[in-house]
Amino acid sequence: MNIKTVNFVRDRPDYPELKNYLLGLGADHVFTYDELLHSSFKSKFKEILSGNVCRHAFNGIGGDTATAMAALLNKKGHLVSYGGMSKQPLKIPVGLLIFNDLKCHGYWHSNIWESLPKQDKSERIDMLTAWIEGGYFQPPLHEVVTLEGADEEVTNIVKNTLKRIQEGKIGKKILLRWKFPEASLEDVGPN
Repeated sequence: MNIKTVNFVRDRPDYPELKNYLLGLGADHVFTYDELLHSSFKSKFKEILSGNVCRHAFNGIGGDTATAMAALLNKKGHLVSYGGMSKQPLKIPVGLLIFNDLKCHGYWHSNIWESLPKQDKSERIDMLTAWIEGGYFQPPLHEVVTLEGADEEVTNIVKNTLKRIQEGKIGKKILLRWKFPEASLEDVGPN
């Protein structure tokens, strides 16, 4: 497809490792949002483009980062917002709308997914599975946390996991897996 990407992430202690990981996945360039917001970034971005155009930006943060990304787009560019983690509104300068013909779009995945016919969902899942199996697509780094044991044990597992997340010691997706104790039919029969 010959698509080149410029990716932005939050600054964090393990930024160099994250940058290398994303580059290994196929990102062409990785910067922090702080770099994006710096006044010198626009000229650096022009160097990266080397005369090519940038017509699409995808932003899940909102606020100032969305404004900065919109300003990087060429004429007739599209800014797609799929989240608002900063809890700040989009601030799009009217000049970008008038003189650059910028288009802003919202993307709500769960709403789109729910509207798809069952056959389309099945085809998309099959396509993603084929991409993963073919090595063209990699799921994000993740950790499976198994919830098992008595209520108190499960509560402690969840508390410890949340503490690691709050301390910034995770750096990947957390998948919760419930492990239910083996039970006989007599244990779960109607009462």
